[in-house]
Amino acid sequence: EISTRDWSSDVCSSDLGAAREGVEGNFMKTTTGITVDHVFAGYIPALCDEERHQLEQNIVEHGGARDPLVVWRTDKSDILLDGHNRYEICERLGLPYEVEHLEFAGRDEAADWIDRNQLGRRNLSKQDYKLLLGRRYNRAKKQGERTDLTSDKTCQKSTTADRIAKDHGVHANTVRNAGKFQSAAAKLGIEKDIAAGKVKTTESAVVKAATALPDKPSEDDVEQAVKAVKAAAKKPRGTVTKPTEFKA
Repeated sequence: EISTRDWSSDVCSSDLGAAREGVEGNFMKTTTGITVDHVFAGYIPALCDEERHQLEQNIVEHGGARDPLVVWRTDKSDILLDGHNRYEICERLGLPYEVEHLEFAGRDEAADWIDRNQLGRRNLSKQDYKLLLGRRYNRAKKQGERTDLTSDKTCQKSTTADRIAKDHGVHANTVRNAGKFQSAAAKLGIEKDIAAGKVKTTESAVVKAATALPDKPSEDDVEQAVKAVKAAAKKPRGTVTKPTEFKA
């Protein structure tokens, strides 16, 4: 379902912040009726300055957003899942956009849609790709597969990895390794910094540092582990169309 914003009843904001009616927890309600969920927004790799400038130019030249925003329609509000940058730009410049409504059973299903959608982008860095792929895998493992199909846990995990690998045309081992990387980055609290390019290091260094932490690490333990990650030998983070090792 796609709807077009009715500009006769809405007042444009100077920026996304000015459009808010109020902030509650991780949610920001705006005057347009769209809710920005900051947890969901954090799942999306940030655009670099050049990409954002180009997007704004394209929107201005087109006279509005070419692609619709995607929102999760719930009983309480419409939660933005895709198009955060388009939304902010259009609101700030007073340009129109369309909205596509999707329905999901819950937050995990909506979050998985975000990751699957982002994995289809062609300007992802190698590490962005692995973080998204790993998060899909770890989320699916947490939810669990059907236990009536098999009692063997190893086989159960393999089914999850194989399913996600098939979705994205990669090997199941690639999915498992991505899961280890994402889990380790989250444990160290540097997942967003890696995605933003603020922490540039290798996947192996992240996994090694997180694995070396005690079961109940202190803040100092984590801080020292992060320092070790930052000091590790770096590999270029360059943008790629599709990492060669991810191709089927």
